[in-house]
Amino acid sequence: MKKTRRDAIMSGDRQYNTGRACKHGHLSPRYTINNVCLQCQAVREKVKREHITAIRQLKEKARAK
Repeated sequence: MKKTRRDAIMSGDRQYNTGRACKHGHLSPRYTINNVCLQCQAVREKVKREHITAIRQLKEKARAK
């Protein structure tokens, strides 16, 4: 895996690994397209799914009344 974003983009890779932690402390590869850490992205997606589930539950509860 490439160490710099520029090298990864030039070779057509989707990810690269700097070996440094992101601002949230994750030591995972990053996406070349947006420089986002893979673990940060996974956390965002999990929170989004939980939020959507909570909204659905509230709507179902409101309909039941």
